[in-house]
Amino acid sequence: MSLTLSHEQDVCQAAFSGELTIYTMHEVQDALLGLLQYPRVQLDLSALSELDGCGLQLLLLLQAKSAAAGHVLRLFGSSPVLDEIGLLIGMSLPPHAED
Repeated sequence: MSLTLSHEQDVCQAAFSGELTIYTMHEVQDALLGLLQYPRVQLDLSALSELDGCGLQLLLLLQAKSAAAGHVLRLFGSSPVLDEIGLLIGMSLPPHAED
């Protein structure tokens, strides 16, 4: 698992790579929830290699907590695993970050 951060003006650019599953949750949870400290985050998930229900719940929790704090969190990226999950739940992520 890798989470890289960079800052461009007032936006935190984050890129996640690796697995987001019940087996990696203990490794990734704190890093992803740490994004809540930034008021504007763009999270690139294009290098996500595996996602299960537990990982999806973490992403939804991250979105909910961000919205509750009045922050902006944009998830984006295109990968086979995201496309498959999107089809299953009727949701898709934009391939690129929006400005």
